[in-house]
Amino acid sequence: MVQPLLVDTSKGREMLGGMGKTQFFELLKQGKLKRVKIGTKTLVPISSIQEYVASLEAA
Repeated sequence: MVQPLLVDTSKGREMLGGMGKTQFFELLKQGKLKRVKIGTKTLVPISSIQEYVASLEAA
């Protein structure tokens, strides 16, 4: 099965333990998570989520 490279914000929040919408979008705003816009859809690279989690583990 092919692993996705991008996920929508709902799936991204789920991957981060069910994080709230406000907190998730704040991370996007702060640049702690990267975003990609395709049309009107906001997508988050899986690699960005993995990098964010790694930064939490290192702290």
